[in-house]
Amino acid sequence: MKQIVFIGIIVALSFTSTMAWSKRTAPVPVNLVHEGVKYLALHFGDDNRKTIEARDAKSGKLLWNLAIYELQIDPDIERDKQEVFISSMKVQGGILLITNESKDHFKVDLKLKKVVSQGGFIREAYACSRNEDCITTCFQGAINGDWYKKNRLGLGSCKDGCSSKGTGPAQCIDSICVSFSQKGKRIDHCTKKMIWRRPRPITKTQ
Repeated sequence: MKQIVFIGIIVALSFTSTMAWSKRTAPVPVNLVHEGVKYLALHFGDDNRKTIEARDAKSGKLLWNLAIYELQIDPDIERDKQEVFISSMKVQGGILLITNESKDHFKVDLKLKKVVSQGGFIREAYACSRNEDCITTCFQGAINGDWYKKNRLGLGSCKDGCSSKGTGPAQCIDSICVSFSQKGKRIDHCTKKMIWRRPRPITKTQ
């Protein structure tokens, strides 16, 4: 009888250990204080939205909150495997820059209290098989021409001058569109740039 009980305990412990390994580690707290306001990332909530809160740094009073992005959860897949948490935040020129675990980037205008832009690295935007696949644009630098024609709306206005007079034709190097100067020097800041676009719509709560 004792042997049966002992074996049962081992099986139970083994099952518990397996279950523990299937769960992901808990996300680290993400928050910062800027000009008397504490911004906190809320990792868990009642829906699929990832939200931040702004609170008075001294009193802790809630000033406002904002949904940053929404997860598309498949009910047939374990939720832990689909979670994508906010991983970092910083303030730059009145904009709260947010990054999540998937390396998606979000800009929040702190005056408007609104997500104004969403960015990420899109493989298809830079992919190429020959030089003719690539073009040079002012805002996004070297990019796949066909992708750009289909997705150019909402990419923003030109600020970096990646198609200035000193820029030469883009080339396909290692299956990536690369920007070059007219003298044949690679221009890194105009190559494989992050794609900033209007944020995806988030489901409104009832």
